[in-house]
Formats: sequence, structure tokens, C-alpha cells
Amino acid sequence: MSDLPELLGQGDECARRLVEARALSMHHAILIEGPRGLGKSLAARHLAAALLGSEDRHDATARRIVSGNHPDLHLVEVPEGKHDIPVESVRELQSVLERSPVEGRARVALVDPADRLNEQGQNALLKTLEEPGPATFLILVARRPEALLDTVRSRMARLRILPVADDLVRRALHSVPDLLDDDDRIARVVAQARGSIGLGLELASEEGGEIERAVAEFLADPESMEPESLAALAQAGKDKAASEHRAELVFTALRLQVRGQLDAALAADTRRLYARAEADQGLGVLDALLDAEGDVTSGIPAAQVLEGWAVRYQAARRSGR
Repeated sequence: MSDLPELLGQGDECARRLVEARALSMHHAILIEGPRGLGKSLAARHLAAALLGSEDRHDATARRIVSGNHPDLHLVEVPEGKHDIPVESVRELQSVLERSPVEGRARVALVDPADRLNEQGQNALLKTLEEPGPATFLILVARRPEALLDTVRSRMARLRILPVADDLVRRALHSVPDLLDDDDRIARVVAQARGSIGLGLELASEEGGEIERAVAEFLADPESMEPESLAALAQAGKDKAASEHRAELVFTALRLQVRGQLDAALAADTRRLYARAEADQGLGVLDALLDAEGDVTSGIPAAQVLEGWAVRYQAARRSGR
């Protein structure tokens, strides 16, 4: 796993956690946090592999962990068709952790995404956090650690996954066949990815390119697209997981492009009154987008939220606010 700290942008901190995990001296509960696409789930899997005896991220143990196929790794995820991780999943985990390890070294519970645990589930998890049992480790992955209860966060060590250097993102993008000869698009995606290899690859995909173009068209001329059409971008038929993924990409593209416009306005000569007005408008749009993403996180359908946001954006542009 020698290149994992560089890959995750963690340096000594990541390396130290891996050494502790191999020695089983890691804190019994760790919260891995950071924005989407930075490698939180990857870091969690490799920490789990180290806890369960892997010495190299390419060995058999590591491969079994990454695939989720190890008897002493217990995954807690959002069930298909659900929005949150139900308390029943936590109670089932607690029952499993009462048993002895199958292969004798340790037991690892991986909750990903932990910020989709409801309050009842988090409270149920407290007992395991307080009394984990011998050689039992919990790894929680969260994009929004603030969604976890203070009582949960206070019982965990924390590892924040940081952005990587632009050169690493650029190197990853050069592996995308469609981008090999498109230096302009690579440069644009690298700037938008802000140190996230995962996000960069998503934005560079065919799906990401389609969404990027549609969002750019809407922001440039809001009246050129019906709000329902923008909302439709977030839908992928009846596949709920695919629709959630597309919705995230739509919100990400909107946020990145609005932020780009805001950065341009803020960089303009502030003595020009319209530049300040553009900046104020951009901040308002960005705040409204963050509120809309919060609505989706709380369970409101993404297409409904996007349509409502688009209507408000069109109205604000008409009125010049």
C-alpha cells in the first residue's frame, strides 16, 4: 500500500493509520470524512484490509476486502430502494460482532455512508462504539460528518481525506480514451475537480459531458430550457441508484459552474458596480443550490428539487437579482 498515502493526499497521516491498523493498535473507531470523489471508501477498504492482515494493497486479503468478500468484514450500506440505513441494519451488525472472528485476527465493521444513518440508528451504534469488544474495529465513512450526532463523533478518531495534486488528477484523466487529444477539456475538468480524482473521472465521462453541456446551456440562457428538462437530467429510468448518481452529477455541475462564474465576478475590478452585483447574485445562487442539495439529502426527490430550483433561478434572472 506504499502509494496509497500519495493517492489519497494524506502523506504521513495516512501512512501512520495504516501502520497502526496492521499492528491492531488503531483506535477502535475511526471516521473517514471529506468531499465526494476523494477516495474515502477506498481508504476505508484499505484500512480494513490492513486490520485483517494485508501487507500490500494488491495481495489476496486486500482483493477480498475491496470486493467486500471477507468473512470478518461486515458492511453496513443503504439497502436498495431505501434513502437511509435503517436501525435494523445496525442491530444486525451488533449481533454479528458478538461472534468470534472467522479467520482469528479481528472483526471490522464498515458503515458507508455513515451520514445516511438516521438518529435511531446512530443511537443504536453508540453501544458498539462504547463497548466494541476485543479486536473489533468500526470504520465510518461520511461526506457530511456534521450529520452524525456529537455523541457518535466524540467517540471516534478522525481521518480527513484531502484533495490530491492537480498532476495526479491530470494523470488519471489521460487514461480516459475520449480525452487523449483534448487538452482543453482535460484542463477544464482538472480545474473543476479541485483535487478529486473520482470527481474528475465522473465529469470526464460521457454522462458527465452531457450533463456539463446541458447545465452550461441553462445557466447561460435560463429561458432556453424548461425547468422540467433540467429536472429530467437527474433521472435514469426506474433505477433509483443510477438516478441518485445522475442527480449528484447535475448538482455538482451546477455548483462548479456557478462557482466559476462567481470566481470570475470576484476577480473583476470591484470598482465596476456590475461586477459586485454579479458576485452578490452568484453567492445567492450558490446558497440556493446548497439548500437544494440539503433538501435532496433529507429525502425529497432530486427531480422535484431541481425543477423548483430552476423556476426560482429563472425568476431571479428575469428580475436581475
